[in-house]
Amino acid sequence: MYSVTEFLKSNARAIPTAPATRHLGRCHSWLEMQTRVASLASALRHMGVAAGDRVAILALNSDRYLEYYFAVWWAGAAVVPMNTRWSAAENSYALKDGGAELLFVDEAFAGKLPAITAELSLRHVVFTGEGDTPPGALDYETLIATNEPCDDAQRKGDDLAGLYYTGGTTGFPKGVMLSQQALWFNNLSVSSGSSYLNKDVYLHAGPMFHLADGAFSGAACTGGLCHTFLPSFDPVKVMDLLEEEKVTHTLMVPTMLGILVNHPDFD
Repeated sequence: MYSVTEFLKSNARAIPTAPATRHLGRCHSWLEMQTRVASLASALRHMGVAAGDRVAILALNSDRYLEYYFAVWWAGAAVVPMNTRWSAAENSYALKDGGAELLFVDEAFAGKLPAITAELSLRHVVFTGEGDTPPGALDYETLIATNEPCDDAQRKGDDLAGLYYTGGTTGFPKGVMLSQQALWFNNLSVSSGSSYLNKDVYLHAGPMFHLADGAFSGAACTGGLCHTFLPSFDPVKVMDLLEEEKVTHTLMVPTMLGILVNHPDFD
């Protein structure tokens, strides 16, 4: 059926108590993650999100970012991950161009909302960060706690899964439409060459808005790996998490690897 939510459901059935995510003292099993995802998807539907709608996110890496992906798909909508390095004008353009009327945001970007949304009419903003929820935003954990899990929309095949923006060569970013089937086959293809084993741990060291991390993150979900998260790249924090979480797999581009291995504390 080529529905990417099937990877989550498969893990919840086969390894329900195995850890799915660990971050900032939070730990959720695959079954717990599925329940949280289904509850968040229910909240999205109550907010008016319908099949094919676009739901954007502007945030640093976290366990909630991974849940956002699956919850949007579970609700039947399409993800719009936004580049954390964009200017306010670029963010505003992508929201308008992609037709997203609902935005997830964390504490790193909540303060930039007025500049980003000045010419937009968002229906809702969901705060995924730590600490107090900004005025006018909805609290992520409250939405999960107050909504009963809903059934998976089971979008599949050529149904739109995500609108991923790429800088291209000139002008504003360009939105690339990827289907459920495209992500499904990518997950299986990357997984087949990644030597994943039971109880392995995947570290999100690269930005989760990017399809480089998305490719390996999706593949890690096919193997039921535990996901751990670094909000943004820092070589010392990478080394700490590699040891603390017993990380077996991650994705870093050559520049990141160079910074890591040339750090004075690397040995």
